[in-house]
Amino acid sequence: MSLVVIEGLSGVGKTTLAPRLAAELNADFIPSIPPEFAATRIAIDAQRNVETRHLFYLTALAATSSIILPRIEYGENILLESYFDRAQAFHLAMGSAVSINVSFFVQPDLVIVLECEEEVRLQRLRERTSSRLSYWHHQTERSVERIRAYYDTLAAAEHLDSSTALEPLLKAATKLAKRRISV
Repeated sequence: MSLVVIEGLSGVGKTTLAPRLAAELNADFIPSIPPEFAATRIAIDAQRNVETRHLFYLTALAATSSIILPRIEYGENILLESYFDRAQAFHLAMGSAVSINVSFFVQPDLVIVLECEEEVRLQRLRERTSSRLSYWHHQTERSVERIRAYYDTLAAAEHLDSSTALEPLLKAATKLAKRRISV
């Protein structure tokens, strides 16, 4: 029936909001990257090549798209935390030269881009990061403004401020989703 996608920078609250919003919408919360891709993801990340990583994420997301298509056609609501826009935003901002037409992916019925005050986002990252940050995390943080600029080009996306507590954000996201999709 419907595909809802939560997008945004690291630390804006996607992982916190997504399962709660899925429950509110009676939607299945599906991992964006299928679990069987985990070992390959580690190997690709170790290569430190942005184009290789970009292609890997697009390939994994294409697999996700093929997994969710029959479920949506069957009448299920699906929620993803991140999808092709995140792969595009992050990798293009980090200098990837990969160009792809994403129209063959299952298209979302609603994209919610979470945004928050930068100091709030950075504090959240400090609180959740108990170990050394990865190479890719550092590359992402160097590209924050370019990633935001990409998200700003998404004409159909709805932008929500996630600087607040979870409950008001969940209420706003639920209201928005129920206006836009069949629940």
